[in-house]
Amino acid sequence: MRNLQSRVPANAVCHLTFEIILILAFAFGLPVSAAVPAQSAVIDDCQYSGDAAAQAAWRPMRCSAPVATATLDGRKVLRLPCSFAGGNIERASWDRAVKLDLSSSQGIQFKVLCRKALPVS
Repeated sequence: MRNLQSRVPANAVCHLTFEIILILAFAFGLPVSAAVPAQSAVIDDCQYSGDAAAQAAWRPMRCSAPVATATLDGRKVLRLPCSFAGGNIERASWDRAVKLDLSSSQGIQFKVLCRKALPVS
C-alpha cells in the first residue's frame, strides 16, 4: 500500500481545510464576510420652522417642559429644557416617533450642547 501523504502537497491540505470551513459556514448560515456598514443618515436635523412644528414632532414625557426652537451661532436648533430647580421632576425626556430600520447600523450618534451640565450630570 502506498503512502498517500507523500503524494499530497502540504498547501492542498490547507486549501481543503479552508474549503470545508466555507462549506460549513454557508450550510449553517454563518456570515463569511464582514457586514457592509450602513451609510450614515440624519434622523432629525432639528431645523424646525417654529415651536409649533417642533412640538408636533417631539412629545414631552411626564412633567417635562415642551421643546422649543432657538438659534445658536446662526443655525436653528432644538431646545430641550431641563428645569430641575424649583421643580419636582427627576428627569426630563421627550419622545420622537420615527420608523427606521436600524438592523444594519452599529449605533446612533447625538450632537448635544449643554452649557450647564452640573444639574444633569
